[in-house]
Amino acid sequence: MNINFYFQRVDESCKKQVENYFSEEKLKRIANFLQHGNLELAGLKVKVEYILHHNEFFVELILNIAKHEVLAEKRAFALQEALDVSLDHLVFQLRKLESIRHDK
Repeated sequence: MNINFYFQRVDESCKKQVENYFSEEKLKRIANFLQHGNLELAGLKVKVEYILHHNEFFVELILNIAKHEVLAEKRAFALQEALDVSLDHLVFQLRKLESIRHDK
């Protein structure tokens, strides 16, 4: 899976935290839903922005698989919370997409 990181107004410690967050353990949650060669073709974009005026982080995860684009985003005061919730939302959408495929 190809992972691209995009940062806006984020310091180096937060950048390292985001890159470490998407370790093998977290990617396994996504990889379980990607079958039949889709794992190599999938692309994940991780966008992290710090909004100074509101003192919060905005995290957006975009997963491109075959003909689908799955989007999950979250605003939170803590970076870890924003990452956790957005990843959970992405996994929920993948489960939903997988169940639709099996129902056909």
